[in-house]
Amino acid sequence: MIDGVITKHDLDRIVDAVEHEMEVKPIEKPRVVVKDTESDSDDSHMVNIEDLTCTCKDFEYNCNDEEYCKHLFHVVFRKHGML
Repeated sequence: MIDGVITKHDLDRIVDAVEHEMEVKPIEKPRVVVKDTESDSDDSHMVNIEDLTCTCKDFEYNCNDEEYCKHLFHVVFRKHGML
């Protein structure tokens, strides 16, 4: 979300963050491990809630400044009681 504008890509990520079951395990503040339990993959990703970063490929290759992957959206929503 750049300058408060939600793009189609952002909206798709938000929907994925809300609709997919994800397991979140705190490891050491401010980092948590996130696993999409509905994914065919056994991958887990490290989310840093302070830096707003994630180790997933979507975040690494497709997210620019102020853009977030579904894992980040999920953790932020859960932190604020929105899930």
